Amino acid sequence: MMGVKTLLLALLLDALEGAGSMPGSLTEVIRTDVSLRGVVLAAAVRFNDQSNDAFLFKPSAILRAQRQVRNQVT
Repeated sequence: MMGVKTLLLALLLDALEGAGSMPGSLTEVIRTDVSLRGVVLAAAVRFNDQSNDAFLFKPSAILRAQRQVRNQVT
């Protein structure tokens, strides 16, 4: 289960650009954000593709989401 959480966090950080204050800090993401729903769906699809389980998993609800502000050097 921890692998799914790590994968979701990595995809979330990739899809959503960090905005706001100090690098490394967490900011809330609106649960109805279209980008967030896409990231969650992509994480579930990737998990299902890599799993040997007979069952397929699908997201049912997003309870809380945060993104981490990262330092972007240009």
